Amino acid sequence: MEDRMPEATSPADTLKKLELSLEANQRDQARLKAQIVDVKKTVDDIDQKTKDVDKTSTINAETYQKLKEWAGCKEKALKPKVPDPQDVADQETAGSKEVAALKEEADEAGRAIWPLDVKVAKRKVDTAAAQKYFDKVAGIPARNAEILKEAGDLQKKADAEETAKNCSKSYFYVLVMLDLLGRYDRRTPEQYAKALQYAGNVLANAVKYQREAEEKLEAAKADEKAKIKAFQDKKAKWIQEIADKLPVGDCKKIPPQPCEPPKGGYEPPKEPPKGYQPKEPPKGGYKPPEKPPEEPPTEEPPTEEPPKGYKPPTEEPPPPPEEPPKGYEPPKEPPKGYEPPKEPPKGYEPPKEPPKGGYEPPPPPPDDDDDYEPPDYEPPEPECEPPKEEPPKGGYDKQPPS
Repeated sequence: MEDRMPEATSPADTLKKLELSLEANQRDQARLKAQIVDVKKTVDDIDQKTKDVDKTSTINAETYQKLKEWAGCKEKALKPKVPDPQDVADQETAGSKEVAALKEEADEAGRAIWPLDVKVAKRKVDTAAAQKYFDKVAGIPARNAEILKEAGDLQKKADAEETAKNCSKSYFYVLVMLDLLGRYDRRTPEQYAKALQYAGNVLANAVKYQREAEEKLEAAKADEKAKIKAFQDKKAKWIQEIADKLPVGDCKKIPPQPCEPPKGGYEPPKEPPKGYQPKEPPKGGYKPPEKPPEEPPTEEPPTEEPPKGYKPPTEEPPPPPEEPPKGYEPPKEPPKGYEPPKEPPKGYEPPKEPPKGGYEPPPPPPDDDDDYEPPDYEPPEPECEPPKEEPPKGGYDKQPPS
Protein backbone atom coordinates (compact mmCIF):
# COMPACT_ATOMS: atom_id res chain seq x y z
CA MET A 1 0.00 0.00 0.00
CA GLU A 2 1.44 3.28 -1.03
CA ASP A 3 1.65 6.16 1.41
CA ARG A 4 0.00 9.21 -0.03
CA MET A 5 0.94 12.67 1.00
CA PRO A 6 -1.96 14.87 2.17
CA GLU A 7 -3.12 17.34 -0.34
CA ALA A 8 -1.21 20.52 0.08
CA THR A 9 -3.20 23.69 0.77
CA SER A 10 -1.92 26.72 -0.95
CA PRO A 11 -1.26 29.86 1.07
CA ALA A 12 -3.85 31.64 -1.05
CA ASP A 13 -6.57 29.17 0.00
CA THR A 14 -5.55 29.48 3.63
CA LEU A 15 -5.67 33.25 3.39
CA LYS A 16 -9.10 33.08 1.82
CA LYS A 17 -10.43 30.87 4.62
CA LEU A 18 -9.00 33.17 7.27
CA GLU A 19 -10.53 36.20 5.65
CA LEU A 20 -13.91 34.49 5.50
CA SER A 21 -13.62 33.43 9.14
CA LEU A 22 -12.64 36.96 10.15
CA GLU A 23 -15.55 38.40 8.23
CA ALA A 24 -17.94 35.98 9.93
CA ASN A 25 -16.43 36.79 13.32
CA GLN A 26 -16.74 40.50 12.65
CA ARG A 27 -20.41 40.09 11.82
CA ASP A 28 -20.87 38.14 15.06
CA GLN A 29 -18.99 40.83 16.97
CA ALA A 30 -21.17 43.57 15.53
CA ARG A 31 -24.28 41.60 16.40
CA LEU A 32 -23.04 40.90 19.93
CA LYS A 33 -22.05 44.54 20.44
CA ALA A 34 -25.52 45.71 19.43
CA GLN A 35 -27.09 43.13 21.73
CA ILE A 36 -24.83 44.22 24.60
CA VAL A 37 -25.87 47.84 24.10
CA ASP A 38 -29.56 46.91 24.26
CA VAL A 39 -29.20 44.73 27.36
CA LYS A 40 -27.00 47.30 29.11
CA LYS A 41 -29.66 49.95 28.56
CA THR A 42 -32.25 47.71 30.22
CA VAL A 43 -29.92 46.91 33.14
CA ASP A 44 -29.14 50.60 33.71
CA ASP A 45 -32.85 51.42 33.66
CA ILE A 46 -33.56 48.71 36.25
CA ASP A 47 -30.73 49.93 38.50
CA GLN A 48 -31.92 53.54 38.34
CA LYS A 49 -35.52 52.65 39.13
CA THR A 50 -34.39 50.41 41.99
CA LYS A 51 -32.38 53.27 43.49
CA ASP A 52 -35.35 55.61 43.14
CA VAL A 53 -37.60 53.14 44.94
CA ASP A 54 -35.05 52.64 47.71
CA LYS A 55 -34.79 56.41 48.14
CA THR A 56 -38.54 56.95 48.61
CA SER A 57 -39.73 53.61 50.02
CA THR A 58 -39.25 54.53 53.70
CA ILE A 59 -40.91 57.93 53.36
CA ASN A 60 -43.76 56.47 51.34
CA ALA A 61 -44.31 53.70 53.88
CA GLU A 62 -44.49 56.21 56.75
CA THR A 63 -46.82 58.47 54.79
CA TYR A 64 -49.05 55.53 53.90
CA GLN A 65 -49.26 54.45 57.55
CA LYS A 66 -50.18 57.98 58.70
CA LEU A 67 -52.86 58.37 56.05
CA LYS A 68 -54.23 54.89 56.78
CA GLU A 69 -54.47 55.58 60.52
CA TRP A 70 -56.02 59.00 59.95
CA ALA A 71 -58.65 57.68 57.54
CA GLY A 72 -59.53 54.71 59.74
CA CYS A 73 -59.87 56.90 62.83
CA LYS A 74 -61.87 59.54 60.98
CA GLU A 75 -64.23 56.91 59.59
CA LYS A 76 -65.06 55.72 63.11
CA ALA A 77 -65.54 59.28 64.38
CA LEU A 78 -67.76 60.43 61.49
CA LYS A 79 -69.95 57.37 60.97
CA PRO A 80 -72.20 57.94 64.04
CA LYS A 81 -72.70 61.57 63.00
CA VAL A 82 -74.00 60.72 59.52
CA PRO A 83 -77.80 60.28 59.31
CA ASP A 84 -77.57 57.49 56.72
CA PRO A 85 -74.00 56.13 56.52
CA GLN A 86 -75.06 53.10 54.47
CA ASP A 87 -76.43 55.31 51.69
CA VAL A 88 -73.15 57.24 51.52
CA ALA A 89 -71.19 53.98 51.44
CA ASP A 90 -73.41 52.62 48.65
CA GLN A 91 -72.86 55.74 46.55
CA GLU A 92 -69.10 55.52 47.06
CA THR A 93 -69.08 51.84 46.08
CA ALA A 94 -71.21 52.47 42.98
CA GLY A 95 -69.01 55.36 41.85
CA SER A 96 -65.82 53.38 42.38
CA LYS A 97 -67.21 50.41 40.46
CA GLU A 98 -68.25 52.66 37.58
CA VAL A 99 -64.73 54.09 37.30
CA ALA A 100 -63.22 50.60 37.47
CA ALA A 101 -65.59 49.41 34.73
CA LEU A 102 -64.57 52.31 32.48
CA LYS A 103 -60.91 51.50 33.13
CA GLU A 104 -61.50 47.87 32.17
CA GLU A 105 -63.28 48.94 28.98
CA ALA A 106 -60.33 51.17 28.03
CA ASP A 107 -57.87 48.34 28.70
CA GLU A 108 -59.97 45.90 26.68
CA ALA A 109 -60.07 48.36 23.78
CA GLY A 110 -56.28 48.62 23.94
CA ARG A 111 -55.90 44.84 23.92
CA ALA A 112 -58.14 44.63 20.84
CA ILE A 113 -55.72 46.81 18.85
CA TRP A 114 -52.79 44.39 18.87
CA PRO A 115 -54.33 41.61 16.69
CA LEU A 116 -55.70 44.23 14.30
CA ASP A 117 -52.27 45.82 14.04
CA VAL A 118 -50.75 42.43 13.26
CA LYS A 119 -53.44 41.80 10.65
CA VAL A 120 -52.75 45.14 8.97
CA ALA A 121 -49.05 44.29 8.79
CA LYS A 122 -49.89 40.94 7.21
CA ARG A 123 -52.23 42.61 4.72
CA LYS A 124 -49.48 45.01 3.75
CA VAL A 125 -47.17 42.07 3.05
CA ASP A 126 -49.89 40.43 0.95
CA THR A 127 -50.45 43.64 -0.96
CA ALA A 128 -46.74 44.02 -1.63
CA ALA A 129 -46.56 40.43 -2.93
CA ALA A 130 -49.64 40.95 -5.12
CA GLN A 131 -48.16 44.15 -6.49
CA LYS A 132 -44.92 42.35 -7.29
CA TYR A 133 -46.80 39.56 -9.08
CA PHE A 134 -48.85 42.06 -11.08
CA ASP A 135 -45.72 43.95 -12.09
CA LYS A 136 -44.14 40.69 -13.20
CA VAL A 137 -47.08 39.74 -15.42
CA ALA A 138 -47.45 43.25 -16.73
CA GLY A 139 -43.73 43.36 -17.58
CA ILE A 140 -43.78 40.26 -19.81
CA PRO A 141 -43.78 42.20 -23.12
CA ALA A 142 -40.90 44.41 -21.99
CA ARG A 143 -38.83 41.44 -20.84
CA ASN A 144 -39.52 39.56 -24.09
CA ALA A 145 -38.35 42.53 -26.08
CA GLU A 146 -35.17 42.77 -24.01
CA ILE A 147 -34.49 39.04 -24.46
CA LEU A 148 -34.87 39.31 -28.21
CA LYS A 149 -32.51 42.27 -28.33
CA GLU A 150 -29.83 40.46 -26.27
CA ALA A 151 -30.29 37.30 -28.34
CA GLY A 152 -29.79 39.30 -31.54
CA ASP A 153 -26.54 40.75 -30.17
CA LEU A 154 -25.30 37.27 -29.24
CA GLN A 155 -26.16 36.03 -32.72
CA LYS A 156 -23.98 38.71 -34.27
CA LYS A 157 -21.07 37.84 -31.96
CA ALA A 158 -21.37 34.11 -32.70
CA ASP A 159 -21.35 34.75 -36.45
CA ALA A 160 -18.33 37.01 -36.16
CA GLU A 161 -16.34 34.48 -34.14
CA GLU A 162 -17.24 31.68 -36.52
CA THR A 163 -16.07 33.81 -39.46
CA ALA A 164 -12.83 34.37 -37.59
CA LYS A 165 -12.46 30.60 -37.15
CA ASN A 166 -13.00 30.91 -33.37
CA CYS A 167 -15.41 28.04 -33.05
CA SER A 168 -15.23 27.72 -29.26
CA LYS A 169 -16.16 31.36 -28.78
CA SER A 170 -18.89 31.14 -31.36
CA TYR A 171 -20.23 27.99 -29.69
CA PHE A 172 -20.18 29.74 -26.27
CA TYR A 173 -22.23 32.65 -27.57
CA VAL A 174 -24.72 30.24 -29.06
CA LEU A 175 -25.15 28.43 -25.72
CA VAL A 176 -25.76 31.71 -23.92
CA MET A 177 -28.21 32.69 -26.63
CA LEU A 178 -30.16 29.43 -26.20
CA ASP A 179 -30.27 29.87 -22.42
CA LEU A 180 -31.55 33.40 -22.85
CA LEU A 181 -34.23 32.39 -25.35
CA GLY A 182 -35.38 29.73 -22.88
CA ARG A 183 -36.61 32.55 -20.61
CA TYR A 184 -38.76 34.01 -23.37
CA ASP A 185 -42.48 34.02 -22.46
CA ARG A 186 -44.35 32.49 -25.35
CA ARG A 187 -47.89 33.23 -24.21
CA THR A 188 -50.41 34.34 -26.76
CA PRO A 189 -52.09 37.72 -26.39
CA GLU A 190 -55.24 36.00 -25.07
CA GLN A 191 -53.25 34.06 -22.48
CA TYR A 192 -51.35 37.18 -21.52
CA ALA A 193 -54.62 39.10 -21.05
CA LYS A 194 -56.02 36.38 -18.78
CA ALA A 195 -52.83 36.28 -16.71
CA LEU A 196 -52.85 40.05 -16.42
CA GLN A 197 -56.53 40.03 -15.42
CA TYR A 198 -55.88 37.43 -12.72
CA ALA A 199 -52.91 39.36 -11.35
CA GLY A 200 -55.02 42.51 -11.31
CA ASN A 201 -57.78 40.78 -9.34
CA VAL A 202 -55.27 39.47 -6.82
CA LEU A 203 -53.83 42.94 -6.38
CA ALA A 204 -57.26 44.56 -6.08
CA ASN A 205 -58.37 42.07 -3.42
CA ALA A 206 -55.14 42.53 -1.50
CA VAL A 207 -55.58 46.30 -1.53
CA LYS A 208 -59.22 45.90 -0.46
CA TYR A 209 -58.37 43.60 2.44
CA GLN A 210 -55.57 45.89 3.53
CA ARG A 211 -57.88 48.90 3.48
CA GLU A 212 -60.53 47.06 5.51
CA ALA A 213 -57.95 45.97 8.05
CA GLU A 214 -56.64 49.53 8.31
CA GLU A 215 -60.17 50.88 8.79
CA LYS A 216 -60.81 48.38 11.58
CA LEU A 217 -57.51 49.32 13.17
CA GLU A 218 -58.31 53.03 12.98
CA ALA A 219 -61.79 52.38 14.42
CA ALA A 220 -60.27 50.36 17.26
CA LYS A 221 -57.76 53.13 17.98
CA ALA A 222 -60.55 55.72 17.98
CA ASP A 223 -62.62 53.51 20.29
CA GLU A 224 -59.67 53.14 22.66
CA LYS A 225 -59.09 56.89 22.62
CA ALA A 226 -62.75 57.61 23.38
CA LYS A 227 -62.87 55.06 26.21
CA ILE A 228 -59.65 56.37 27.71
CA LYS A 229 -61.10 59.89 27.63
CA ALA A 230 -64.36 58.69 29.23
CA PHE A 231 -62.38 56.93 31.96
CA GLN A 232 -60.14 59.92 32.63
CA ASP A 233 -63.10 62.33 32.72
CA LYS A 234 -65.06 60.11 35.11
CA LYS A 235 -62.01 59.53 37.27
CA ALA A 236 -61.46 63.28 37.60
CA LYS A 237 -65.11 64.17 38.33
CA TRP A 238 -66.91 61.27 40.03
CA ILE A 239 -65.81 62.14 43.57
CA GLN A 240 -66.95 65.76 43.33
CA GLU A 241 -70.18 64.80 41.53
CA ILE A 242 -71.25 62.48 44.36
CA ALA A 243 -70.09 64.95 47.03
CA ASP A 244 -72.25 67.69 45.46
CA LYS A 245 -75.34 65.46 45.72
CA LEU A 246 -74.90 64.76 49.44
CA PRO A 247 -76.77 66.98 51.95
CA VAL A 248 -75.11 69.78 53.90
CA GLY A 249 -75.34 70.59 57.60
CA ASP A 250 -76.59 67.12 58.47
CA CYS A 251 -74.21 66.23 61.32
CA LYS A 252 -75.99 64.60 64.24
CA LYS A 253 -75.34 65.95 67.73
CA ILE A 254 -73.68 63.16 69.64
CA PRO A 255 -71.11 63.00 72.43
CA PRO A 256 -67.45 63.15 71.37
CA GLN A 257 -66.20 59.87 69.99
CA PRO A 258 -63.25 58.12 71.68
CA CYS A 259 -61.33 57.94 68.41
CA GLU A 260 -59.80 61.28 67.49
CA PRO A 261 -57.57 61.81 64.44
CA PRO A 262 -53.95 62.79 65.08
CA LYS A 263 -53.45 66.51 65.39
CA GLY A 264 -51.81 68.35 62.54
CA GLY A 265 -53.48 66.34 59.76
CA TYR A 266 -51.62 65.05 56.74
CA GLU A 267 -48.04 66.16 56.18
CA PRO A 268 -46.50 65.69 52.71
CA PRO A 269 -43.25 63.72 52.57
CA LYS A 270 -40.15 65.79 53.02
CA GLU A 271 -37.29 65.81 50.56
CA PRO A 272 -34.23 63.78 51.57
CA PRO A 273 -31.38 65.81 53.08
CA LYS A 274 -28.51 66.93 50.94
CA GLY A 275 -25.80 64.37 50.55
CA TYR A 276 -28.22 61.49 51.00
CA GLN A 277 -27.01 58.37 49.24
CA PRO A 278 -29.41 55.46 48.91
CA LYS A 279 -28.12 52.04 49.73
CA GLU A 280 -27.96 49.40 47.07
CA PRO A 281 -30.80 46.90 47.18
CA PRO A 282 -29.99 43.52 48.72
CA LYS A 283 -29.21 40.63 46.47
CA GLY A 284 -32.20 38.71 45.29
CA GLY A 285 -34.24 41.74 44.25
CA TYR A 286 -36.04 44.50 46.06
CA LYS A 287 -38.38 43.51 48.87
CA PRO A 288 -40.89 46.12 50.03
CA PRO A 289 -41.26 46.64 53.79
CA GLU A 290 -43.77 44.38 55.43
CA LYS A 291 -47.00 46.08 56.38
CA PRO A 292 -48.35 45.55 59.89
CA PRO A 293 -51.59 43.58 60.00
CA GLU A 294 -54.59 45.82 59.99
CA GLU A 295 -57.18 45.38 62.70
CA PRO A 296 -60.75 45.28 61.44
CA PRO A 297 -62.64 48.43 62.40
CA THR A 298 -65.16 47.95 65.18
CA GLU A 299 -68.49 49.49 64.46
CA GLU A 300 -70.24 51.35 67.26
CA PRO A 301 -74.02 51.64 67.24
CA PRO A 302 -75.14 55.20 66.58
CA THR A 303 -76.64 57.01 69.53
CA GLU A 304 -80.04 58.62 69.11
CA GLU A 305 -80.66 62.19 70.18
CA PRO A 306 -83.19 62.84 72.99
CA PRO A 307 -86.30 64.85 71.97
CA LYS A 308 -86.21 68.60 72.28
CA GLY A 309 -87.06 69.90 75.76
CA TYR A 310 -86.23 66.62 77.45
CA LYS A 311 -84.64 66.92 80.91
CA PRO A 312 -83.16 63.97 82.74
CA PRO A 313 -84.90 63.11 86.08
CA THR A 314 -83.26 64.67 89.15
CA GLU A 315 -85.07 62.61 91.86
CA GLU A 316 -85.81 58.99 92.20
CA PRO A 317 -89.33 58.02 91.12
CA PRO A 318 -91.84 57.23 93.94
CA PRO A 319 -92.19 53.58 94.88
CA PRO A 320 -95.17 51.76 93.43
CA PRO A 321 -98.29 51.65 95.71
CA GLU A 322 -98.55 48.63 97.94
CA GLU A 323 -101.35 46.23 97.31
CA PRO A 324 -104.14 46.15 100.02
CA PRO A 325 -104.30 43.03 102.24
CA LYS A 326 -106.59 40.24 101.31
CA GLY A 327 -110.20 40.79 102.47
CA TYR A 328 -109.85 44.58 102.64
CA GLU A 329 -112.97 46.51 101.72
CA PRO A 330 -112.86 50.25 101.12
CA PRO A 331 -115.09 52.35 103.50
CA LYS A 332 -118.60 52.95 102.28
CA GLU A 333 -120.03 56.39 101.85
CA PRO A 334 -122.10 57.74 104.89
CA PRO A 335 -125.91 57.74 104.55
CA LYS A 336 -127.78 60.77 103.37
CA GLY A 337 -128.31 63.45 106.05
CA TYR A 338 -125.21 62.52 108.05
CA GLU A 339 -123.31 65.48 109.44
CA PRO A 340 -119.84 65.07 110.86
CA PRO A 341 -119.18 66.38 114.43
CA LYS A 342 -118.51 70.09 114.64
CA GLU A 343 -115.21 71.54 115.70
CA PRO A 344 -114.98 72.89 119.36
CA PRO A 345 -115.52 76.67 119.83
CA LYS A 346 -112.61 79.03 120.00
CA GLY A 347 -110.97 79.27 123.45
CA TYR A 348 -111.97 75.77 124.45
CA GLU A 349 -109.33 74.04 126.54
CA PRO A 350 -109.46 70.33 127.09
CA PRO A 351 -109.41 69.14 130.74
CA LYS A 352 -106.01 68.72 132.28
CA GLU A 353 -104.65 65.35 133.02
CA PRO A 354 -104.69 64.24 136.72
CA PRO A 355 -101.39 64.53 138.58
CA LYS A 356 -99.13 61.61 138.47
CA GLY A 357 -99.48 59.24 141.42
CA GLY A 358 -103.26 59.66 141.77
CA TYR A 359 -105.32 61.73 144.30
CA GLU A 360 -103.71 62.73 147.64
CA PRO A 361 -106.02 63.80 150.62
CA PRO A 362 -105.15 66.89 152.72
CA PRO A 363 -102.81 66.39 155.71
CA PRO A 364 -104.39 65.49 159.12
CA PRO A 365 -104.96 68.26 161.70
CA PRO A 366 -102.38 68.83 164.42
CA ASP A 367 -102.81 67.01 167.74
CA ASP A 368 -102.64 70.09 170.01
CA ASP A 369 -105.39 71.98 168.31
CA ASP A 370 -108.66 70.89 169.83
CA ASP A 371 -110.63 73.58 168.09
CA TYR A 372 -109.61 72.40 164.67
CA GLU A 373 -112.38 71.84 162.27
CA PRO A 374 -111.79 70.13 159.00
CA PRO A 375 -112.52 72.29 156.04
CA ASP A 376 -115.40 71.62 153.91
CA TYR A 377 -113.95 69.40 151.31
CA GLU A 378 -115.52 67.89 148.34
CA PRO A 379 -113.45 65.55 146.27
CA PRO A 380 -112.99 66.88 142.77
CA GLU A 381 -114.56 65.13 139.94
CA PRO A 382 -112.17 62.94 138.12
CA GLU A 383 -110.69 64.77 135.18
CA CYS A 384 -110.83 62.12 132.54
CA GLU A 385 -112.35 61.94 129.13
CA PRO A 386 -115.36 59.79 128.55
CA PRO A 387 -114.70 56.66 126.59
CA LYS A 388 -114.99 57.11 122.91
CA GLU A 389 -117.56 55.10 121.15
CA GLU A 390 -116.48 53.53 117.93
CA PRO A 391 -118.97 53.85 115.14
CA PRO A 392 -120.55 50.59 114.18
CA LYS A 393 -119.42 48.94 111.01
CA GLY A 394 -121.31 50.20 108.03
CA GLY A 395 -121.74 53.76 109.49
CA TYR A 396 -124.42 55.35 111.75
CA ASP A 397 -128.06 54.88 111.07
CA LYS A 398 -128.85 57.99 113.06
CA GLN A 399 -126.87 61.03 114.09
CA PRO A 400 -124.80 60.22 117.21
CA PRO A 401 -125.38 62.32 120.36
CA SER A 402 -123.30 65.45 120.56
